[in-house]
Amino acid sequence: MSGICEPITEGISIANETGGIFIYLKPGDEWDFKPDKKHGDRLLVRNGYDIAISMTVKQFYETFKITKRKEAIA
Repeated sequence: MSGICEPITEGISIANETGGIFIYLKPGDEWDFKPDKKHGDRLLVRNGYDIAISMTVKQFYETFKITKRKEAIA
């Protein structure tokens, strides 16, 4: 599964044992997404600039909506 998506929330909070960050998202901006090759059960979402976020499929659908799917190459 890959394609173009856009945020449906204004931001997400990412935390771990050493701290956390808040990433502001602008609804309407285009992001691309594709399977995360390092973690097979996750998606990698990128804004085309400097932000890439690896997230579960559930987190993806809570944060983004798909605007265009890319066709799989057989």
